[in-house]
Amino acid sequence: MPDDSNACPLKLIKSVADVFRQLWISHNEENLWFRGQDDATFPLVPKAFRAEYVQASERDILNDFKQKACLVSGVHPVDEWGWIILGQHYGLPTRLLDWSDNPLQALYFACQPAVNSNQEKQDGKLFVLEPDKMNRKTLGDSAPSPILLEEREDKCRPYLPDNDDSTGNKPIAVVAMDDFPRIGAQNGCFTVCSDSLYQYDDQGQEVIRQFIIPAEKKEIILEELDFLGVDAASTYPDLDHLAQQVAKRHANNKDKR
Repeated sequence: MPDDSNACPLKLIKSVADVFRQLWISHNEENLWFRGQDDATFPLVPKAFRAEYVQASERDILNDFKQKACLVSGVHPVDEWGWIILGQHYGLPTRLLDWSDNPLQALYFACQPAVNSNQEKQDGKLFVLEPDKMNRKTLGDSAPSPILLEEREDKCRPYLPDNDDSTGNKPIAVVAMDDFPRIGAQNGCFTVCSDSLYQYDDQGQEVIRQFIIPAEKKEIILEELDFLGVDAASTYPDLDHLAQQVAKRHANNKDKR
């Protein structure tokens, strides 16, 4: 990883308004995607490449999921990428990283509570990606963007698990068909890389920018997001999260009656 000992401190996001202020200051014609992580110390690494899974076989994980998923889901993906995307949205370790074209949705994830091993509250982090620039940097100036993540797309094929040519491929920015409710609800976009040794930080600030959300500001930002309609029910469109959100709102309104 690059030496960041002399790097400038990251800018802070203390409110929803700060997000738009920071984005407007650096506004250009490039398309932007966003990712929120509730722990600012956590690296920008796909789940399949994290320490607890580095010795595991991606293929074995995916095959195990495919074998059992049909019993509990009515969804039947049409190709290998469809299965990987389905698994990604239910927590399966994959080589995908989730992004959103909605900054408020990413901010919601960045503001979730997180504590370290000493039970100290952790800052969150908001990442801002220029996907078109990432694809030009990886594939050349003529790279298409967005790239549809499907098996028949030649530019995606080298990134499939088990592909002999996959090692060392730098990440590309891709989009998926809205086959699953969570993709549409979270404005889902993805980056995919094929090498566990690759560091997203190597892309540099011209492709990925970062902002810190102080731990003490998370709760108020979540209240602002709730007012704007970004909450658990809108993020996870299922009855469980809808019921939880309705119950929470009625509990919070008890003293206002």
